[in-house]
Amino acid sequence: MVKHYRLIVSYNRRAWCHIDSNVPWIDEVLEDIQTRFPSDAGYHIEILVATDEHRIVEYTSQGPRLLMSEPTFY
Repeated sequence: MVKHYRLIVSYNRRAWCHIDSNVPWIDEVLEDIQTRFPSDAGYHIEILVATDEHRIVEYTSQGPRLLMSEPTFY
């Protein structure tokens, strides 16, 4: 199973953006992000991995149906 990552990018100690990725080639993604947002230019990248997920499920006479899934990062 592919892990879900959240990359939190800060610039000069202020939140800049976050990037969610769940691709098998995450090493390439991390390398590319670190190249685009270098630490010597004031960027900081925090890498979080989803450890769980919240789900909203609907149960009907036809069976259960997943309505929403949201990863939980720590």
